[in-house]
Amino acid sequence: LPATLDSLDGILKQPGTQELTQELSGTLAELRKILAELAPEGAAYQSLNSSINELNETLYNLESLTRTLADKPNALVMPTDFPEDPTPEASRP
Repeated sequence: LPATLDSLDGILKQPGTQELTQELSGTLAELRKILAELAPEGAAYQSLNSSINELNETLYNLESLTRTLADKPNALVMPTDFPEDPTPEASRP
């Protein structure tokens, strides 16, 4: 057991092992920052959520347009709702 512990101690004291530990700590810190941005209160999450909402609204409008064009193919060049014909007033004698 003492030989194993001495061997492990030697491995842990090697410069590469210590650098790896520091690098892993730095990587974990960066990962925590990224995950914090992706949390619901983070800026990246808010921006992504806003973009998705805008995309959904655009798709809804596009669906409405395609439905209108399917019903009335000339809807882009002709108005879909025509104004009512004016009713002439009765003439006075």
